[in-house]
Amino acid sequence: MVLATDSSTRTKLGFATYADASNITILEIGTKTELGSKLGRNLVAVAAINDPSLAQEIIRKWESVEN
Repeated sequence: MVLATDSSTRTKLGFATYADASNITILEIGTKTELGSKLGRNLVAVAAINDPSLAQEIIRKWESVEN
């Protein structure tokens, strides 16, 4: 799951609770505007990645950027 860094505290808490209970990784990447522009929308606070292979690749690439 991708969560915009400028999402509201309520949004972050709600999705963090869900993700924790469901064993889902959350990455906080970019602002709502930046995430939205990458997905062809105006503002996006949360994006779910349903494809396990794609999700793993995104996590792998994000971790390589972080290190």
